[in-house]
Amino acid sequence: MAIPMRVFSTGIDSDDWIPRRFTQQGDGATPPIFWQHAPEGTKSLIGIGPILREQMVTTWADQKVIMEIMLFLHTHGVGTARAVRIFKTYGIAAVRIMS
Repeated sequence: MAIPMRVFSTGIDSDDWIPRRFTQQGDGATPPIFWQHAPEGTKSLIGIGPILREQMVTTWADQKVIMEIMLFLHTHGVGTARAVRIFKTYGIAAVRIMS
């Protein structure tokens, strides 16, 4: 049985938040990334292309907004499912509209 390939970073704890220095609000640093157990004969690993990168940035931004909405609503006794519905209705303007 082959050992699955693993991608990890020593700069990010898998059980914790991503450190601020690796986010848009930080200094834009790139965390160290390591690959283990690449298939035998692998000569290189291709990075993330521009289309996938844009999708990841958009998804990351959406998740950040949902988290802000959830935190805001949590202080007012509203649950996670409602926060997601509010985001789907109002998009990134949701926190501004609710404030």
